[in-house]
Amino acid sequence: MRGIVRTGPGDPADVLTFSDRLTPPRPGPGQVAVSMCATAIHAGDLLGVREGWAAPDPARPAGVGSAGSGTVQSVGQGVTGVAPGDRVAFFGAAGAWQEVVLAPAAHVHRVPDALPDDVAALALVNPLTMRMLMRAVDHHGGGAAGADGPILHAAAGSAVGTLVSAAADRHDLSLIALVRSADTAARHRARWPKVPVITTSADGWEKRLDEAIGGRPVRVALDPVGGPVSRAMLDRLGEGGTLLSYGRLDSRPSGFEPFDLVRRQRAAVGVSIEQWAGLDDATRADDVAFALDLVAARPDLAEIAGHYDLAEHAVAVAHARRPDRTGTVLLTRRP
Repeated sequence: MRGIVRTGPGDPADVLTFSDRLTPPRPGPGQVAVSMCATAIHAGDLLGVREGWAAPDPARPAGVGSAGSGTVQSVGQGVTGVAPGDRVAFFGAAGAWQEVVLAPAAHVHRVPDALPDDVAALALVNPLTMRMLMRAVDHHGGGAAGADGPILHAAAGSAVGTLVSAAADRHDLSLIALVRSADTAARHRARWPKVPVITTSADGWEKRLDEAIGGRPVRVALDPVGGPVSRAMLDRLGEGGTLLSYGRLDSRPSGFEPFDLVRRQRAAVGVSIEQWAGLDDATRADDVAFALDLVAARPDLAEIAGHYDLAEHAVAVAHARRPDRTGTVLLTRRP
């Protein structure tokens, strides 16, 4: 079996390797084995490699990746929701960048026949992350239409950022988009012409951000970046504002101390897709239905930056790390 493994924490370019001698997994109770068609390279996957989450035993390289699409190959004891031959989308799989993937049955969902494999690979994680972020925005006071101040969103040109922009547009929320490149800024302006866009790689970007805020109180900032951008958004939160952190694209320190939160009663709160599994059954079922309906009705929101065979993982990862990338890079299982 072919797949990508990592030998330890570190830069993905250094610790990821391709193997065609992996042992095909067999599902245990409550698990599903999926013959992978397409699997996504998400920023969280690369962060997990860099930071050493679930660090592998040096004698047993660990899998990489978490989400994708495919066909059910076999199911373990007690699995009733899907059956061999079903086309599915999955996430929460430890080792999705390989030809046969093991995933918890609760995180494997049948997809409509008309949904292409590559779109199905993006059907769950990004829409579910967006739903969790928008709930957090509502909870922290930034989700009321016509609110006095804007929501700040870093990496707004990302796959999740595109979904957040669509949600903000639909619900008439004031948003200020922060992106990392001029090309991404141009694309974002063309798609969301009413949304101010700030390019954080340009000189004087913080002054332009202040002009876009225009003295209005900022209740919430969405931050998948970290580093100096995180600090800049925190500094612009109003009294009682909240920084919602859901990633770390920038490995540089953010440079703020706990007392920076105390002074104006601000908060920094983490939001993770891993928290989704702890929601009640009804909420999770509603979220999955929403996600599948969304990608079926708006496949343009599931933008794909490129397709690469598993053996081309090094080029694929380099593409996924480009700041001017639009959409999600996919790894595929080619015949």
